Amino acid sequence: MYEPVAIILAAGEGKRMGIPKAVLEHGRGRSFLQTLSKTFQKAGCRVLAVVGAGLEEIRQHPTRAALIETPDWQSGQFSSVKVGLRIALEEGAGTVLIQPVDVPLLRASTIKAVLEALEGHE
Repeated sequence: MYEPVAIILAAGEGKRMGIPKAVLEHGRGRSFLQTLSKTFQKAGCRVLAVVGAGLEEIRQHPTRAALIETPDWQSGQFSSVKVGLRIALEEGAGTVLIQPVDVPLLRASTIKAVLEALEGHE
């Protein structure tokens, strides 16, 4: 069985916030991207983060997620989905989960339950 891959969509500029949402901090001083990366890893996923705007600022908040840069981030969120899916499938992902970075309060147990429900299905 192939390792599941989580794609975190984190390419937007966070215009209303003034900084990329990926680096927004909440509880325990971790950024949204750091929190989601850790949660997906705890659930057994390899993590890809599709980034665009604010790349240098995002790099200042280290995470174990592989950062995938998309130059086309201004085209909208679906362009990030396509980039992430292409990389995940090229790397042989069997299951792919997609998560926007601005919803960081996800539990590893929820991810595991979703992966268990998907097991054996196309």
